[in-house]
Amino acid sequence: MAKFSVGQVWRGKRPAHSNGFVNDRVITYVSPVGRIQYDGPTVNLGRRLPIVEAEVFEKWAGREVGNELPEGEWQRWCDYKPEKRGTAEIAAEDKGGGNA
Repeated sequence: MAKFSVGQVWRGKRPAHSNGFVNDRVITYVSPVGRIQYDGPTVNLGRRLPIVEAEVFEKWAGREVGNELPEGEWQRWCDYKPEKRGTAEIAAEDKGGGNA
């Protein structure tokens, strides 16, 4: 299992458009019992921050991208350049052998 900690920003294995941004998630809380609370462009203003099991978050997560983003900002969808990945790499992620 990946090491998740507060402040990390994760991008999904299959990034999607969300309110003009890539649907990245920043971890706001990691509980001692393995639950993760996160925020991101998919969370509407005024809504409670979602909490999921770490296994569910790990299944969604592709890679940590916090060091690629300006402090406190999200990746704009119009500036997003998808990574070139081969068919075998995508198939491995679908079977749970991804790079989380």
